[in-house]
Amino acid sequence: MKNRLGRSMPLAMLCLLVSTLAQAGPFKSLDYLYSISGKQTVAGHHNREPNADPARWTDTVYVKTGKFPAMWSGDFLFQQDNIANRWTMINEAKRQWQAGALVNIMWHACNPAKSQPCGWDSNGLLSRMSDWEWSQLLTDGTPINRRWKQMMDEISVYLQDLENNGVEVLFRPLHEMNQGMFWWGGRPGANGTRKLYQLTHDYLTRNKGLSNLIWVWDMQDFGTLVNDLNTYNPGSAYWDVAALDIYEGFATWKYNAMVNISGGKPIAIGETDKVPSPERLAAEPRWTFFMGWAELPFQVQNDATIQQTYYAGNVVTRDETPGWNSPVNPGDPNIAYRRPVTTSSTETGHAAANATDADGNTRWSSAYTNSEWIYVDLGASYDIKRVKLAWEVAYASTYYVQVSDDASTWKTIWGTSGGDGGIDDINLEGRGRYVRVHGTQRATNYGYSLYEFEVYGSVSDTRSLGLYPGTTYRISARHSGKLLDVAGGTGATANGSNVQQWVGNGQTNQQWILVDAGDGFSTLVSVNSGKALDVSDASTSDGGNTQLWSYVGAANQQWRIENIGDGYYRLINRHSGKALDVAGGAGMLDDGANVQQWTPNGQTNQHWRFERVVAP
Repeated sequence: MKNRLGRSMPLAMLCLLVSTLAQAGPFKSLDYLYSISGKQTVAGHHNREPNADPARWTDTVYVKTGKFPAMWSGDFLFQQDNIANRWTMINEAKRQWQAGALVNIMWHACNPAKSQPCGWDSNGLLSRMSDWEWSQLLTDGTPINRRWKQMMDEISVYLQDLENNGVEVLFRPLHEMNQGMFWWGGRPGANGTRKLYQLTHDYLTRNKGLSNLIWVWDMQDFGTLVNDLNTYNPGSAYWDVAALDIYEGFATWKYNAMVNISGGKPIAIGETDKVPSPERLAAEPRWTFFMGWAELPFQVQNDATIQQTYYAGNVVTRDETPGWNSPVNPGDPNIAYRRPVTTSSTETGHAAANATDADGNTRWSSAYTNSEWIYVDLGASYDIKRVKLAWEVAYASTYYVQVSDDASTWKTIWGTSGGDGGIDDINLEGRGRYVRVHGTQRATNYGYSLYEFEVYGSVSDTRSLGLYPGTTYRISARHSGKLLDVAGGTGATANGSNVQQWVGNGQTNQQWILVDAGDGFSTLVSVNSGKALDVSDASTSDGGNTQLWSYVGAANQQWRIENIGDGYYRLINRHSGKALDVAGGAGMLDDGANVQQWTPNGQTNQHWRFERVVAP
């Protein structure tokens, strides 16, 4: 590895694996890997830091190829900011699973003999344990052993949430076991790294009861690989997939070594700095997936080489998977699960966090007054479709469901004055980062008390519309087919440069980068100048002109993109609420027709198509 970042198994299944060589497990995604082994290979890509942007590199694959990887990969990570954003990563895993991707998660874990969070340094991931410390780690009940279990307790909350939402996880902890650079690696033999892997497996499956994990045993492609595969193998009962990280070049002998150790189970390329060619995969057909490592393939391979693999018939992309149709939770996941909660008051012994812990035996309870509230921070703006409340005996007869972007200004999206307690499963529509239940009339002499406060919805950025932040687009008006264009050609880069429609000519003044501005809004940045599409003078009037202007984060530079069907979108300015419009109406077909804002009217001169620009 380069200097980068990076159940209890059912008895019947265990017997099946021991007695046969090539049978799939009780997982749809693992069954799928068995079914394609020897015929096709899943394209995967890993998303390294930051967890605040957990689809950065899979989205980059889409920008380069027009295809999403069929396997999305994330990491629990080890730095403070990335630990704080683990829920963002987990929510992305759920979204990817629902979109048909296989989900892979790894864990760059801090040394339990030192501290967490930690760094990529000699006190963190690259630290070493003394032999005494290692012995303590493997000995039940010692301080180091207890700390390792505490760290596993922390990640098991997220893995349990994925299980609750029907997500199967290809779990790849303690990766590159023969890699001595990491504190956990480079210890061969029965009491070495493989013993820690066994301990980790048993604790998460037996003690924590996780049953959604597909265990990936992972090695690196050193010259000692053939011997390493034997000395680091934790035993076939402990892994479902054998993976090899390839950073020293593809070679047939490495493939053969993995086939030989697999016992008929799936093998995979766990990480690689180069996307393998279709020819390589055809010659080595037992690889069931490969995992490009974050930015590295884009640094060492050109777009055409990556596209060749993603377009090949023996490579599976996300649009080609069978999908999983999870029966555990067929709708959107509960996005409020274990998210931060704030309340107007809390009764002793009934903490706010109890309302989002998915434990029907715990509850939040307020003070004994009428105006009390509880809100959850979802961590990002969502389109809210459903709220489910489980009331204790102390319920609200009158209450409101509200949303906010800032936890200060609230918009009511549902309310009732006939609350009767029990379960309230509410279908509604709203958008925001914060969701609040505000009680104004108690049904009893007590306060308000909720066993559960669940929220369902989807991320409200443009990915849900099929448009991807960071991607470059040509934007054409429906009525004329002409492009959103900066007047004056490629030389027009000054603030105030006018925006018009013009026939497509391939120049960069007709290309726009979609940038997520947060809270469901986007900014369009001209490729040619780096400046934003802006409503002049922050006008709120019909006919307000559009221009280029340096981006300052202002609302008149932000647009809500609305899907109106048939591949077209309407762009609504955040400041004015008016639509991006070609002046002159649907009959205006001329080059040079001005682009302005106007009250939405349903006409085709306010409908826009986004066409992704593919790099030459």
